[in-house]
Amino acid sequence: MGGHNTVCELLSFEKSALVVPRVSPRTEQLIRAQRLHRMGLVGMCHPDALTPQVLEEWFSRDLRDPRHVRQRIRFDGLERLPTMVAAAAAERENARLSVAR
Repeated sequence: MGGHNTVCELLSFEKSALVVPRVSPRTEQLIRAQRLHRMGLVGMCHPDALTPQVLEEWFSRDLRDPRHVRQRIRFDGLERLPTMVAAAAAERENARLSVAR
């Protein structure tokens, strides 16, 4: 499945994965899987299209190909958060001051 925690863990370990996202009641997993598939970071199969043949074809590929995820996705959000919040607060304050003038 394509849940946030599962996908983040797969990406952080740079593992090859075929994501078969849940598509209802929400499309969150489908959107995430489609985007990461377009980036070439995961394989993706819509659950309605999943067949033994699809699995066989996917597992027959060379899965040793490193994904170089860390060159394309940053995993340091917690460290960057204080700087991002400070920048957003400063931007909001600048906007407030310019309206007040």
